[in-house]
Amino acid sequence: MPNHYYAAISSVTPGFPAARAKIAPGDRLVSINGRRVSDILDYRFLSADEELLLELHTPSGGIKLVQLYNPDCLPLGLEFAEPLLDTQRSCANSCVFCFIDQNPKGMRGTIYYKDDDTRLSFLQGNYVTLTNLTKSDIDRIIEYRISPLNVSVHTMNPDLRKTMLRGKNAGTSVAFIKRLAENGIRLNCQLVLCPGMNDGAELERTLSELCGMIPNVASVSIVPVGLTKHREGLYPLRLFTPDEAKAVVRTVARFREAACEKCGDNVFAASDEFLRLAGISFEELGGEQYYDGYPQLENGVGMFSLFAEEFFAAKKRRKAPAASEKCVILTGRASYEFILYLLKSAGADFEKVRVIPVKNNFFGETVTVSGLLSGGDFRAALRETDYSAHTHGQILIPQNAVRRGEDVFLDDLTVGDLENEFSTKIKLVSTGDELYRAIQGRI
Repeated sequence: MPNHYYAAISSVTPGFPAARAKIAPGDRLVSINGRRVSDILDYRFLSADEELLLELHTPSGGIKLVQLYNPDCLPLGLEFAEPLLDTQRSCANSCVFCFIDQNPKGMRGTIYYKDDDTRLSFLQGNYVTLTNLTKSDIDRIIEYRISPLNVSVHTMNPDLRKTMLRGKNAGTSVAFIKRLAENGIRLNCQLVLCPGMNDGAELERTLSELCGMIPNVASVSIVPVGLTKHREGLYPLRLFTPDEAKAVVRTVARFREAACEKCGDNVFAASDEFLRLAGISFEELGGEQYYDGYPQLENGVGMFSLFAEEFFAAKKRRKAPAASEKCVILTGRASYEFILYLLKSAGADFEKVRVIPVKNNFFGETVTVSGLLSGGDFRAALRETDYSAHTHGQILIPQNAVRRGEDVFLDDLTVGDLENEFSTKIKLVSTGDELYRAIQGRI
């Protein structure tokens, strides 16, 4: 039977079919048309029909049967106490490159949770390994047409995948990837490369197999392993050298050409960090067409290119000097030269605009992206600059450094904490357009 706690209905939207059928908060959904509802995927698939028979358990323990006629297949209007109607599935692996294992101690508990839930891959875009699924789970994905899915592949060599993911099903689940693609499930794939493990000939093998699954392999991002200073007792890994990065970029480029010939899309893309390591200039970065609409921005693929497009589009629209207001732009070391390139290209007045590359003390100097800077890192950079609002003007900080929808940094400092300390307002910037307007003093 489904877990009745998680199947509890928390609210019913007025005007929708469930409300008209007198389904009430507190009822627990058990089955639809005789098929048990075990989670949100069952609910969404089974409720997408014109004629429905719902079995519910009432708060008093009774059983209620509700018939619905829903000719337009509208959403029923049910909200549940738990969005998945079931417990969230955590990761069953111990990947040699896992970033969560490299977090410092003492952070909030949610930072350490390892999600590996295929349902969240479909609903929210999370990347999953498929290693905690069974054959029946795969059958259900195919039956329900749960597509697209975002899959952390890393390698198509079953033995190597088992070595890298260190989970009992890591090798056998390679067959799941193939079966999903064979049955028309669209896959966005991620490869985290570790030098000497899944690069070189192994990368060739993986890209070749994924190329054979096009068009159902829709996109593949290739990103370098990220290493923090908190690696005591963990698997020995190192960072890529520039020459190794160049070799990766060349390999990816060959498969991009093969994919384009096969389906008209590029499919394969090295991350911005790989391109930066390989010495690819900012002028050489491709645009939206090169990245096929930026399907893997969250994996750091095309972020520089999209940001530049937005910045220069804003400059073209506004036809104004690039800077008329004083400001300090704080950014990660990986994007420091990129921000300078944008400002120089726009003719910024560097007497007014100052760009500061922020050192990552929280995770260590090997972590250079803006999204992993802590509030303490920004505070240290401002103190070293001897910042004052009168002298330096507005402070600009990347939006991706704070928790989504909030103003809290990784170390639980808030934007407000920094504003209070430095007696100024801080602007969080997420797009190139926002950066351009901010340095003009327009936002």
